[in-house]
Amino acid sequence: MAIGSPFGDNFAHSVSFGIVSGKGRTVGILRLRQPDMKTSSRLMPPLIQATPETLINLDGQLVGVNTAIASRSGGNQGVGFAVPANLAQNIMNQLIETGQVQRGYLGITGDEIDRTMARALGLDKPQGVIVGGVVEDGPAAEAGLQEGDVIKTVNGQQIEGWTSFRTEIASKKPGDDVELGILRDGNEQTITVTLGELPDDMTASAGQDGGQQGAPDRNLEQSLGFNVQNLTPRIAEELNLSPDQNGVVVTGISQRSNAFQQGLREGDVITSVSKQQIENMNDFNEIMSQLVQEENQVVLLRILRQGNGLFIAFEL
Repeated sequence: MAIGSPFGDNFAHSVSFGIVSGKGRTVGILRLRQPDMKTSSRLMPPLIQATPETLINLDGQLVGVNTAIASRSGGNQGVGFAVPANLAQNIMNQLIETGQVQRGYLGITGDEIDRTMARALGLDKPQGVIVGGVVEDGPAAEAGLQEGDVIKTVNGQQIEGWTSFRTEIASKKPGDDVELGILRDGNEQTITVTLGELPDDMTASAGQDGGQQGAPDRNLEQSLGFNVQNLTPRIAEELNLSPDQNGVVVTGISQRSNAFQQGLREGDVITSVSKQQIENMNDFNEIMSQLVQEENQVVLLRILRQGNGLFIAFEL
């Protein structure tokens, strides 16, 4: 049941009822491809979907706090969301104790692992999150976490996906130690990270050498469904990257291509293909040409988007 005053005093003390129709929903944000917990406005926890936004159950126990509705017209169309009570209580306790909310900070970019990504990584099933980039001098970097690591557990608990993972990290306090069970180069290991405090301003570092030339391969572009060109210092500056950054930039992509369906977009900078570093068009053409000649291949791209690293996998 939901109890409240939805439209001011005229509708005070209203009561409605409904059912829980989903858990772990995210609304109002994109799939997170930015550094974890970069700003508080991006920190949307997994929400309870209910009709209405559930507040209490029939035993009088608090379930969640009404938060948002999904609407195309601006009106309530019966799809509401609530912050789970345990998360709301954690925030309440911090406000009572310290007067502010502090969130644990790991310092990585990452993404969920779907079936295609799992195949590209040689995993038996899609599980965990893949580290797309590690913020320099951040808690993860100091603990030894690396780009390409697959995080499978937090404090022994299996990770369902990126959203639940970042919410779990954010629910910790700065200074807390967390044990991350990771998979690196086929070997499982455990890394202990001492979480930091969310910085006010955070940027991802980029860059090594770059700028060598190469010609586009039109047949290859047709097979892939997207076009690339060398990353020049001018383009790098426009993308807020170091002028010395290596790689190739996606200049056009078909929405019907597998790469687009898996998340590749125009403006993405490809820095590696199937874990092989890309400095320029020559590298890209050579590696991709070999892959497209083989049957049932899956390509794993490491890209930079808005300065943040992430991985994308797609079938050829």
